[in-house]
Amino acid sequence: MKCMTADWTSLPADLINRIADSVLATDDLDYYMDFRAVCSAWRASTTDPKANPCHPRFHPRRWVALDEVRMHQSDDARLFVNLATGRFVRKDMPMLRSYFLVAGAAGGLLVLADRRAPHAARVLNPFTGGLIRFAAPVPLETAVTAHVVSSSPPTLVLLCYESRTIYWGDPHDESFHFRKENHNSHPWVWMALVGGIYAADRVYDI
Repeated sequence: MKCMTADWTSLPADLINRIADSVLATDDLDYYMDFRAVCSAWRASTTDPKANPCHPRFHPRRWVALDEVRMHQSDDARLFVNLATGRFVRKDMPMLRSYFLVAGAAGGLLVLADRRAPHAARVLNPFTGGLIRFAAPVPLETAVTAHVVSSSPPTLVLLCYESRTIYWGDPHDESFHFRKENHNSHPWVWMALVGGIYAADRVYDI
């Protein structure tokens, strides 16, 4: 008697996409990548995040790097936690050897600088491997906090505490726009950026 087994590779494309969408809804991007890796049929039925790394659908929203303090060390692994579910994930990212790590951004993205001059900015999605390439070089600053605005095109915002300067730009800008704050700036303007919400005041917009 033959044992009947289910042929999971023959699932209808709409059902495959519904399952994939449910995984993305919980921000489990690593599960989405594992799901696509099951077979060629499932990959063909779902969107490849690397094909359009700027698409906000595949940007992490609820993750944070717990060991960001280790970002300037040679270890390629980083520990992330999903703030909504409490799930921990350690990601091995050998590609970090090709870049300088600048900062972690809200949601779990990593801001990098190309090791080759002029050290152009990059934004890495650690869960999909997608890389957003910026033309502008990373400013020579220390103590940087970063945020990526999921607009079209995406905007990278760098907040530099020591110089009290805000830099921002999209992938096509040859250099970052910047605004230097005086020491009497209201703290809430800076904290809004650190929290990954927005940065604005009554005088100018970012």
